[in-house]
Amino acid sequence: MPYLARLLSYAGKHKILTYLSWIFSAASALIALMPFWYIWRILKEVLEVAPVFENAVHITYYGWMAMLYAVLSMLVYIAGLMCSHLAAFRIVTNVRITLIHHISTLSRVR
Repeated sequence: MPYLARLLSYAGKHKILTYLSWIFSAASALIALMPFWYIWRILKEVLEVAPVFENAVHITYYGWMAMLYAVLSMLVYIAGLMCSHLAAFRIVTNVRITLIHHISTLSRVR
């Protein structure tokens, strides 16, 4: 049995948390690219209006949007971490229970 399938079998009803952690992690990676796009927009606007920099009117908006997406990326990543840790703790608990049950059913050797 593949390792991932075996681990997920121990997750039980909490298997969804593992999948959610993957989704949140991927979403965080995509959202983390947005600040770079807004920084590029800032640079583009500054270069387009040079040397009359008073005409660069969207710089503040782009800066705040870059900050918003950076914070949003961190929050989504933390949500993914919480899901993965909860799933991992459930898997470890179920592995221990299975192991203890297996050990208790072994015959005693004298």
